[in-house]
Amino acid sequence: MLFLKNFYDAERKVNKSGKWVWMIHALSYSYIIYVFYFSGLKANETSILKRVWIPLDIILTISIAMY
Repeated sequence: MLFLKNFYDAERKVNKSGKWVWMIHALSYSYIIYVFYFSGLKANETSILKRVWIPLDIILTISIAMY
């Protein structure tokens, strides 16, 4: 979220000038999805908060990108 400090432009619309930020998000979330879901980390995770927070964060970021 530090990279998204100028999230809205002057017209209160999503600022799309920082496309490199979205590329970083795409790369990092691809890695997170791979590690969390396909390496078995989710099955071994004891914290309920992590099991809930990671999918919700992914949904939030995808929703912001679509907006």
